[in-house]
Amino acid sequence: MAAGVAVLASDIPAFVRVLDGGRAGATFTNEAPAALAAEVVRLVRDPAARAATAAAGQSRAQQFDWSVVVDQILLVYETVLEGSSRTRPAITAPQRVIGRLMRSGKGESGRGEM
Repeated sequence: MAAGVAVLASDIPAFVRVLDGGRAGATFTNEAPAALAAEVVRLVRDPAARAATAAAGQSRAQQFDWSVVVDQILLVYETVLEGSSRTRPAITAPQRVIGRLMRSGKGESGRGEM
């Protein structure tokens, strides 16, 4: 994905999530060689679809860059540390993490979001 080429993956949940529901890469039915072949042929025959898939994948890959991941991990640690203080706010630690992620543009929908 980061290399800017179209990605094909089976439709197991982890791959579908990484490929943003199929928007950042082509998926095919798991354990179905004919489905894989059909997707390969489709992408070979359709340069526009291949380019769009590659571009979407490259954009999606940026969300897995260490600088992004580290910021998300630090948010979790910071929230846990703040939640351990004796003066707890009315908001729970998970709610604060979600709130911070939403404010930073990373929410729960999966698109550019955590």
